[in-house]
Amino acid sequence: MSEKSVDQSITDQWALNAETQRTRFADYTLDPAHTITLNAHDGLVRVIWNGNVIAESVNAIELHERKHDPVFYFPRDDIKLERLTRTDHATHCPYKGDASYWSLNADGSFAENAVWAYDSPIEAMFAITGFMAFYLDIMGKDFGLTLETA
Repeated sequence: MSEKSVDQSITDQWALNAETQRTRFADYTLDPAHTITLNAHDGLVRVIWNGNVIAESVNAIELHERKHDPVFYFPRDDIKLERLTRTDHATHCPYKGDASYWSLNADGSFAENAVWAYDSPIEAMFAITGFMAFYLDIMGKDFGLTLETA
């Protein structure tokens, strides 16, 4: 999947949606107690959905954000991108930036906006550029996240 193959109307609508999301945070004051830490996972991380390995990496980043469960970010090269379809959904996080979304397709199953990425995160989160993460709860009961340590 290349960005060139994404329909221009999707990217245009995403840009409008992202602007709307940023507007929601226009008067937001950053919490100085809010913390985000990034750690390289020491081992293999795998996402399995409906019996298919969707992502598998020894280069995953584990993001720990205050008041949130840890999230694994996978390098795009370690994801089966042919299972993803870009959507126009956008969200904004004042601590990370604008997120883009993809729906997941595998063996007749569909999970809308189950994968996200910060293509141009804020400077403090530059390390997650080129990485994608999964909303495991959106993927339903037929998913698995396996962790192996080195």
